Amino acid sequence: MSEITKNPVFIGAGFGLGGLFVGAMLATATLNSKVQDGINRSMSSVAETMQGDGEAMVALSERIEALETAIAENADSVSALGEQVSNDMGARVDALGAQVTEMSESLESRIVETSERMSQTASEQVAQLENALASLPAKAGETATDMAASTQEAVAEATTETADAVGLEGSGDALGVGQTASLADGAVRAFVQQFDAEEGTAVLSVNRDSTRLAVGESVVAQHSGGACRVGLGGVSAAGVEITSDCDAAPGSEILGDAYGMGSVAMLGDGAMRVFVSGIVNGDVRVAINGLDTQIVAVGETVEVATGEGSCDLTVTGIREEAVSMVGSCG
Repeated sequence: MSEITKNPVFIGAGFGLGGLFVGAMLATATLNSKVQDGINRSMSSVAETMQGDGEAMVALSERIEALETAIAENADSVSALGEQVSNDMGARVDALGAQVTEMSESLESRIVETSERMSQTASEQVAQLENALASLPAKAGETATDMAASTQEAVAEATTETADAVGLEGSGDALGVGQTASLADGAVRAFVQQFDAEEGTAVLSVNRDSTRLAVGESVVAQHSGGACRVGLGGVSAAGVEITSDCDAAPGSEILGDAYGMGSVAMLGDGAMRVFVSGIVNGDVRVAINGLDTQIVAVGETVEVATGEGSCDLTVTGIREEAVSMVGSCG
């Protein structure tokens, strides 16, 4: 045993183990010291942070207390303002109600006053009218009737003269606004739209074509059986007198002789040789004293030069492809 202990290897190993133990102890002490220092630093930082948060909380609490104080101080002002607004609105509403009531009473009084005046005026006018009627002579009705009959006779006479002048026939009946004259077995209808007795004019709708005519004027009405004329014979307070040749037969005194397509008419004592070429859209195509053709409308008069002077040719109507014409030379 003593030899072992004296062995240099054993002795070295022992010192080595002792050095390791001492080193471990020193290392542990050093580590504990560093850990403790880190903990101390962390705790110090946490303490500083908590101290700063505490100061912030104190400042926040002070601000909240100041705000509550301000609200408490202004509560009275807000309440007073609300009361003032309520009082002002109430006063204005009351004033407006008073104005409306005053206006309503004033308007009602004016209406009553106006009604009384109107009633009084109406009563006075009725009394005046009754007095005027009572003062009329007993024969006033007969006089008015005689005047109306005389007017009707004058209108009928004037209508007949006008119809004869333009070569149209009058029915002798006066038509009012809204009434219709049926001609040519219903193929032509003349509707009275309006008339003016003072101006001597009327608006006639002939087969739905409206035209304003003066007394003595006429329009051409085209229909399935040909073409004829509708005129205004007279206008009076009683109505409108319509003249026409739509019911006249070919060869009659009003229309004159009728000529078919391709025929030749000798008119004006032979001074006019008229060739009937055809009918174009309700008008007549003729050649007069030659080969040149021209279009002549129903009711139109054309002047024809001849060796002995001048002649007039008038197309008076169309009936079933036959043309009625009259001619005269001066």
